[in-house]
Amino acid sequence: MQNATDENKIEFLEGYRRAKLREENYKLESEALINCRLISSSKITGMPKEHNNKKDLSQLQEFIEKRSQEYIGYRYTAAMRAAEIMEYINRLDDELEKKILLLRYIQLDSKNRLRDWNYIADKIGYSRAALHKYYKNALEHLQIP
Repeated sequence: MQNATDENKIEFLEGYRRAKLREENYKLESEALINCRLISSSKITGMPKEHNNKKDLSQLQEFIEKRSQEYIGYRYTAAMRAAEIMEYINRLDDELEKKILLLRYIQLDSKNRLRDWNYIADKIGYSRAALHKYYKNALEHLQIP
């Protein structure tokens, strides 16, 4: 087996963030569809039936339900991706290296972005220079599939 480069390892570690962004985008699309349904249904009472090959709200409801199920799939995928990445991080021997990688790649901020280096340095109580030394060591020691 060939050793992975730091770039390969970073790409692997960023897999959770990418999965969360896909999940978030799908959620936004689903919410937009639900808003369309609410606006359409507020204009009429009851669910209209199809007339003259025109789409009705029941078809929209079915489509929204299908999208909701797909969104659950994206959430599941993101959670499984996080679990896989954490499994490899937790194989590291050094607890500080684990913490740095978990803070950087698993504990995303409220907008699903990677935590910045100042935040991580503050959390672990080290300077940014020392943090980067430990981060490089963590990447060196990390074994990925």
